[in-house]
Amino acid sequence: MTFDFTPTTIDDIAPERRPSFALALVPVFAVVAFLGVGSAVLGLDPHVPLLWSIVFVGAFGIYLGYDWPELSDGVANGLLMGIQALLIIFTIYALIATWVEAGTIPAMMYYGLELLTPSVFLPVAAILAAVVAFSIGSSWTTVGTLGVAFVGIGAGLGVPAPMTVGAVISGAYAGDKQSPLSDTTNLAAGVTNTPLYDHIRRMRTGTAVAFGLSVAGFAVLGLQAAGEIPTDRVVEIQTAIAGAYDLSVLVFLPLVVTFGLALYGFPALPTLVAGVFAGVITSIAVPVSYTHL
Repeated sequence: MTFDFTPTTIDDIAPERRPSFALALVPVFAVVAFLGVGSAVLGLDPHVPLLWSIVFVGAFGIYLGYDWPELSDGVANGLLMGIQALLIIFTIYALIATWVEAGTIPAMMYYGLELLTPSVFLPVAAILAAVVAFSIGSSWTTVGTLGVAFVGIGAGLGVPAPMTVGAVISGAYAGDKQSPLSDTTNLAAGVTNTPLYDHIRRMRTGTAVAFGLSVAGFAVLGLQAAGEIPTDRVVEIQTAIAGAYDLSVLVFLPLVVTFGLALYGFPALPTLVAGVFAGVITSIAVPVSYTHL
């Protein structure tokens, strides 16, 4: 992510206008207080307390000596830094919907039921989620696509859904933080004026340790949760999927397109949009039974 402006650092602020650490915490605590009182006590929609917070932070900026043009420029630059993340979030919803309609996610569920066993399912789910999130740079996309498939697979193998969700989310966030395509990784580097790969390298050790411990923990949980594979339930799930979707190799086209572009180095947003169009084309080209609608 590149901008035509340089994010402000503490060193860019004149000493006479530079707030102390305690003073800098005032807007943070104010936002928390407004949200807590407005949502929890008064039962208001969160947008109203957030509006109060915006007014308070603006007034606080004036107290620190900033005029309206400076505050307006700061708001505009902040929106610009966050717009790519918002666009990616919107695209994720379309990606999930088209991959379900095309049969990509159902096909992963169908074949995953044949390949995985309860004892190795959880650590494998975490590792695959990390690989996918690293490839496409989006933890939410990974959770919404691969995660949905793994919850279905885990249900067929008799693994509790909370364990499956925990494994997928652990892997998705670990891969996302290390991906140069990640919107949040780019955003964090941008707002702190830090080179992207320096930012990624700084996170690598902590991410690796945390993820390694998570995989080990899920391996232990997998051994404890492992039992007899419910064959009748697996067959029931597979029969339902096969009756509603085409399970040919063509349904994996959106997966190949998205991962291929990501690994080739395309930016996150165009890669995800290509995945959406691949899902639409696949859903049109592949004959699908609409009993699932």
